[in-house]
Amino acid sequence: MYSTNLQIKLLDIANEYRGKIEAGIRQVISQPKYRASGEGLASLTVTVIEGNAQKAPVIVVNIADQIMRLESRNLQWTELPNMGKMYSWASYKKSDPKEARDLAWAVAKDKQKNDTWKPKLWRRQSLSAALKEMNKAMLAAFDKAIEEDLLKAGMEGLQQ
Repeated sequence: MYSTNLQIKLLDIANEYRGKIEAGIRQVISQPKYRASGEGLASLTVTVIEGNAQKAPVIVVNIADQIMRLESRNLQWTELPNMGKMYSWASYKKSDPKEARDLAWAVAKDKQKNDTWKPKLWRRQSLSAALKEMNKAMLAAFDKAIEEDLLKAGMEGLQQ
């Protein structure tokens, strides 16, 4: 449960970092490789939803999905499948060890290229830095608000 003091501090942090997060995302998606039509940049909205006693404030980022389609063209392939299993499988298909090895490598390279992939990270260091700063500020706000609430509760208890 969030105290009123903590709710106010978290909302201030969310409002402060909303602009920094928006600026970081705008910097990234204004690059030519993400900006084919400009619709992705025009569709960017960053809003803050206020929290309450049960929920912290939320920063909501909305971007049209054209950006994801543009990004999916540039895939980076990851690692090869387990070659031991590929050799075992290929040895059942081919009796000649050289043919089995060639088959295993051909299938492994095909799987590497067509089955396993990861999209490139699109976040810039400025955006990551803003998110890390926001996390630190939130932790500091939690510490300070809890300390203030405990002191206030202690003072009220002593006065009674």
